[in-house]
Amino acid sequence: MLPANVTTFLRSYQQVLLLVLIFILQLFLYNSLQPVFLFSGAVFIYSIQYNGSRKHLPAYLAAGILLFALYYFLKVQSVFILAFACLLIYALNATAGKTNKLPLFIAVAALPVTATLLNLISFDLRLLTTRAVVFCLHSLTQQVSAEGNIIHFRQHEYGVDDVCSGITMLQTGIIMAMMLIAFFEKKENRPASVPQIIMLGAAACGLIFMSNIFRIFIVVIFALPANTVTHEAAGIVAMIVYFALPFYFIVKKAAGGFPSLKSDQAPSVSSSVRYMPLVLLLTMASAIYSVFVLKEKRQVPVEGAAIPGYTLAHYQYGVAQYSNATALLYVKPDVAFYAADHHPRLCWKGGGYQFTKEKYIDIRGHRIVTALLMNQQGEQLYSAYWFQSGQNITADEWEWRWNALLHGNAWKMINITTSTLPDLYRELDSWLPQ
Repeated sequence: MLPANVTTFLRSYQQVLLLVLIFILQLFLYNSLQPVFLFSGAVFIYSIQYNGSRKHLPAYLAAGILLFALYYFLKVQSVFILAFACLLIYALNATAGKTNKLPLFIAVAALPVTATLLNLISFDLRLLTTRAVVFCLHSLTQQVSAEGNIIHFRQHEYGVDDVCSGITMLQTGIIMAMMLIAFFEKKENRPASVPQIIMLGAAACGLIFMSNIFRIFIVVIFALPANTVTHEAAGIVAMIVYFALPFYFIVKKAAGGFPSLKSDQAPSVSSSVRYMPLVLLLTMASAIYSVFVLKEKRQVPVEGAAIPGYTLAHYQYGVAQYSNATALLYVKPDVAFYAADHHPRLCWKGGGYQFTKEKYIDIRGHRIVTALLMNQQGEQLYSAYWFQSGQNITADEWEWRWNALLHGNAWKMINITTSTLPDLYRELDSWLPQ
């Protein structure tokens, strides 16, 4: 057991120490600073609450060791971060007292795999949002229809894109919801139970989804142009009225039912502090190993063969680029069914383009996705993508992942982009199998 003055020091300065640790971890892993990661790290630290002197088993230690072992096999960054979070929570349990359950949920919400899963359902969720908005508009007029994620209303088109569908806000919104739960945990001096956290998180997701339906409804009804103050104001108002305020009162009501702490509040720590050297050694070894994992992923060899009429270029992560005078074609390497792919929606966003007007189309019996790409200068590109394994083609990420899990088939992502729509269809005619 640690001396009382050491325990007091750890509790007094843990926020600063943990924030510095998370800051270093992000630079170490990504060589950059990502706002969502830093924000979630700050909320993670804020949410920590010590629940008295109740004895506990080192479950977080076991989970951290198992996750690090899994990381050596899967080489997935989210597994590393979750293992790190488990060992960090264990270290706090062992040195400063038992903590609440909420920090672990915040860590899960902030994982890169969470953002990948949200991107996975992005298109389908936007289609659902589009249909919901059109259903609401039908109560006002019959001059409304939908094509993919495009709403046709009074001779105008409105695209339900990532930037206004809530996908980019959903992960941040969930973390904000967790912060509000942490606020009431501290205010009531009671930690929420696991079922309560799950139910409140589900309520937050539902409210975020509803707020975006009303946001788009307002944008369409009042014809608010994109990238304007009124357009952004509509989004802020919708988030406050339909998400922030209702969720505040939901959590306030639920906080009265949070489990009470035991009367024995004398600070104490676990005798499992003797495992701390193991925690430090395991964390350092895994962090060093992650550097080689990232380097290995960046240097995946490109398997693409030369094709007449196209210039072949090699990129990081095994991406092959074929180009000619009218088209850019990217062939992304196959990944495991559980891993993140190099989705064009994310890759083109990094190049300054926003995916708009996405929709499914059928060509030669194959279903693919087409989209219009636009940047801040107003430049437009036409793009299409699909997943392919031999002659099998699908635009559904769930389908190829399920197929890869059951049969072990390798699926590559194909993305074709041109400057005109006729050029896109000409390329599609050349590349899609009969």
